[in-house]
Amino acid sequence: MSNNARNTNAVCPYYKKSENNYIECEGLIKNARTRELFDTVQDLEIWMVRYCNQFSWDSCPHACVMNKIYDAKWRRESDQNRQEK
Repeated sequence: MSNNARNTNAVCPYYKKSENNYIECEGLIKNARTRELFDTVQDLEIWMVRYCNQFSWDSCPHACVMNKIYDAKWRRESDQNRQEK
């Protein structure tokens, strides 16, 4: 699978890019990225088919953590907005 095919097929909102045997996703902290390094290109491709390229991307361990971060941020902002009213 070429890098272009991988990049084109990714549907996960946290996915940024993949090259050789790694994937880069939105980082856990602002203005950063997280890189997952796989032992082989085949391992990377299996991961991408299982998570990045599926609409079930939210079952990916990294996506689960990112969702929790955004959920917590949304709750804090909602609480602040309610307190301001």
